[in-house]
Amino acid sequence: MAVARGRLGSRLRGRPTSPSAIGAEGAGANRWAWRLAASVLGVPLALAFPRPALWWLGFIALAPLILLVRAAPSAREAGIRAWLGGSLFFLSVDSWLLPEAKILAIPAALLLGALWLPWGRLAWRLLGTRTAPWDVQAPLEGRRVAAAMVLLPSVFVLGEVVRSWDALGGPWALLGASQWNDLPILALASLGGVWLVSLVLMAVNVGVAVAAGPRVPATVRAGAALATCALLLGSLAWSAVRPAPASGGGTLRVGLVQPGKIDPVGPRFAASESASLGLAGSHPNLIVWSESSVGRDPVTNPGDIAALRRVVQATGADVLANVDARRRTGGIYKSSLLVGPNGPIASYDKIRLVPFGEYIPSRPLLGWVARFTQAAAQNRHHGSRLVLMRSGSVVFGPLICFERSSTARSRPSARSSRAARSCRPRSPAPRWRSTRRAASSPGSRPPGAGRSWSRCPSPTTTPSSTASATGCRWPASSPWSWPARPRCAAAGRSSRPPGLRGCGGRGRPRSGGAPGRRWPTGRTRR
Repeated sequence: MAVARGRLGSRLRGRPTSPSAIGAEGAGANRWAWRLAASVLGVPLALAFPRPALWWLGFIALAPLILLVRAAPSAREAGIRAWLGGSLFFLSVDSWLLPEAKILAIPAALLLGALWLPWGRLAWRLLGTRTAPWDVQAPLEGRRVAAAMVLLPSVFVLGEVVRSWDALGGPWALLGASQWNDLPILALASLGGVWLVSLVLMAVNVGVAVAAGPRVPATVRAGAALATCALLLGSLAWSAVRPAPASGGGTLRVGLVQPGKIDPVGPRFAASESASLGLAGSHPNLIVWSESSVGRDPVTNPGDIAALRRVVQATGADVLANVDARRRTGGIYKSSLLVGPNGPIASYDKIRLVPFGEYIPSRPLLGWVARFTQAAAQNRHHGSRLVLMRSGSVVFGPLICFERSSTARSRPSARSSRAARSCRPRSPAPRWRSTRRAASSPGSRPPGAGRSWSRCPSPTTTPSSTASATGCRWPASSPWSWPARPRCAAAGRSSRPPGLRGCGGRGRPRSGGAPGRRWPTGRTRR
């Protein structure tokens, strides 16, 4: 009883009886202040992405959050701080979705931010200065820092891989994508894709956090700084010695047409047609219309095909129009249609649709989401295969809007286009140069060419030349399709371009739309 009265008296006087109680009360008093600070520290990383595209923030923006996570009183609190920082990051970097997602953007950001929980807890375990909230501060050991520079980036990238799964929304704002205009670091993508770039950036952030953090032994601080510098110098060295892409003296002029937000189908088509005709004086090689620029099925509206052919004949350039329309089968598809002077050449149906945008998963259960967002009133149908198209001397694979962020779509398409080009050794590789028009969206080139590529659509393009005496002649039907094989004039036999072996199933590129789809010209594309 005396002991109980002593404890009660100490509590009434406001004096805790143990160091654990002191730590618990202190942590409780400042808990939400630190969590708010962690949330704010997730915002600077968003500035590394367009816009304003401050790419250099990708190397240091996460370091303050790592320090705050490291100073957390427990692993649980460290995970919460990382989660809140990630949630505000996703909410900031995807702020352009707020007009469409509205209030549901907040739970979506919290869901994505939860993928930062594992690396936050792991950072506390490896770099934390306390083994328990009430313990004295422990020195940071070099082996723990070495483990952190390997394991933390790995867990972070694993989270990016998980959220890149189609059902979770997709790979928006991958850390490596922030270096789209930093060519020396971007060169790492040739070794390990965007994942390797993200891995290196996170490792640099960890090294900066340790080197600049408090209560770090001098030897450990120096080791972290040296390891960080070694990562950066190694990346620059690879950029200097890696094989340079083949280049030639040709130029491909691309006109991008986007008249603005016009809801009625007819006026939207007419505005795109008018803007395209104005490009005749610029002599483009290819004209690309924006996503959903054609709101009627070209099969049942031959007048649209006739208008596109007039544009081709007036400008001398094929038109890649993007369709969002209901077909005779009843389904609504988003597709890219390549039209030449004689009519449709090829079409591609969008494979990866935007969840809660172009379709609602489990619509009978989650259909109520459409009342609070601008999600499609009816689910779009998706395609099943990538497509290679040929316009003149250029071979490219079209990707529509959201698909451009998916390495599962862009890399196979680029590799297949490159394989097609490799069959023509004498081809010059054109440089990209865009044409502009007042009514059009800003012209652009592929990433790395010095200017930004338009968001929708985004063709993954690798140029190819016409056949030469020692090259390959494609079948007379245009465009050629996979797995159809080109006929090599020099060898006098059928061959398959290298790089397509094992490219079976859903990832196999082909041309044309659905098999047997009949176009207004009377030809059946197969």
